[in-house]
Amino acid sequence: MALHAVLVLPALAQLLTFTSWPADTRRKLVSAASAAYLTAAVGAGVWAGIQRQVPPPTARDFRGVRVDTPLRQHAWESFSG
Repeated sequence: MALHAVLVLPALAQLLTFTSWPADTRRKLVSAASAAYLTAAVGAGVWAGIQRQVPPPTARDFRGVRVDTPLRQHAWESFSG
Protein backbone atom coordinates (compact mmCIF):
# COMPACT_ATOMS: atom_id res chain seq x y z
CA MET A 1 0.00 0.00 0.00
CA ALA A 2 2.75 2.47 0.89
CA LEU A 3 4.35 2.28 -2.57
CA HIS A 4 1.09 3.47 -4.09
CA ALA A 5 2.04 6.97 -2.84
CA VAL A 6 5.07 6.94 -5.15
CA LEU A 7 2.64 7.21 -8.06
CA VAL A 8 -0.19 9.21 -6.52
CA LEU A 9 1.63 12.09 -4.84
CA PRO A 10 3.72 13.19 -7.87
CA ALA A 11 0.58 12.95 -10.03
CA LEU A 12 -1.25 15.17 -7.55
CA ALA A 13 1.60 17.69 -7.60
CA GLN A 14 1.61 17.69 -11.40
CA LEU A 15 -2.15 18.18 -11.58
CA LEU A 16 -1.95 21.05 -9.13
CA THR A 17 0.37 22.94 -11.49
CA PHE A 18 -2.64 23.47 -13.76
CA THR A 19 -4.47 25.44 -11.07
CA SER A 20 -4.09 29.16 -10.50
CA TRP A 21 -3.19 28.64 -6.85
CA PRO A 22 0.11 30.01 -5.52
CA ALA A 23 3.03 27.58 -5.17
CA ASP A 24 2.89 27.80 -1.38
CA THR A 25 -0.74 26.64 -1.34
CA ARG A 26 0.04 23.74 -3.70
CA ARG A 27 3.01 22.70 -1.54
CA LYS A 28 0.85 22.73 1.59
CA LEU A 29 -1.79 20.62 -0.15
CA VAL A 30 0.77 18.03 -1.26
CA SER A 31 2.25 18.01 2.26
CA ALA A 32 -1.20 17.46 3.76
CA ALA A 33 -1.86 14.65 1.27
CA SER A 34 1.50 13.07 2.20
CA ALA A 35 0.68 13.25 5.91
CA ALA A 36 -2.76 11.75 5.33
CA TYR A 37 -1.26 8.95 3.24
CA LEU A 38 1.36 8.21 5.90
CA THR A 39 -1.33 8.12 8.58
CA ALA A 40 -3.41 5.71 6.49
CA ALA A 41 -0.39 3.46 5.84
CA VAL A 42 0.52 3.33 9.53
CA GLY A 43 -3.12 2.71 10.46
CA ALA A 44 -3.35 -0.14 7.97
CA GLY A 45 -0.15 -1.64 9.36
CA VAL A 46 -1.45 -1.43 12.91
CA TRP A 47 -4.77 -2.93 11.84
CA ALA A 48 -2.98 -5.79 10.10
CA GLY A 49 -0.92 -6.36 13.26
CA ILE A 50 -4.06 -6.52 15.38
CA GLN A 51 -5.57 -9.05 12.99
CA ARG A 52 -2.50 -11.29 13.41
CA GLN A 53 -2.96 -11.72 17.17
CA VAL A 54 -4.06 -15.32 16.76
CA PRO A 55 -1.74 -18.18 17.62
CA PRO A 56 0.11 -19.68 14.68
CA PRO A 57 -0.95 -23.14 13.57
CA THR A 58 0.89 -26.02 15.19
CA ALA A 59 3.85 -27.05 13.13
CA ARG A 60 4.06 -30.65 11.97
CA ASP A 61 6.98 -32.49 10.52
CA PHE A 62 6.83 -34.46 7.28
CA ARG A 63 5.29 -37.48 9.10
CA GLY A 64 2.46 -35.42 10.59
CA VAL A 65 3.94 -35.49 14.10
CA ARG A 66 3.33 -32.33 16.12
CA VAL A 67 6.45 -30.23 16.61
CA ASP A 68 6.51 -27.83 19.56
CA THR A 69 9.96 -26.71 20.50
CA PRO A 70 10.68 -24.59 23.59
CA LEU A 71 12.06 -21.88 21.32
CA ARG A 72 8.81 -21.74 19.35
CA GLN A 73 6.76 -21.54 22.57
CA HIS A 74 9.01 -18.76 23.90
CA ALA A 75 8.74 -16.81 20.65
CA TRP A 76 4.94 -16.97 20.72
CA GLU A 77 4.72 -15.98 24.40
CA SER A 78 7.02 -12.99 23.89
CA PHE A 79 5.00 -11.93 20.80
CA SER A 80 1.59 -12.19 22.43
CA GLY A 81 2.61 -10.20 25.49
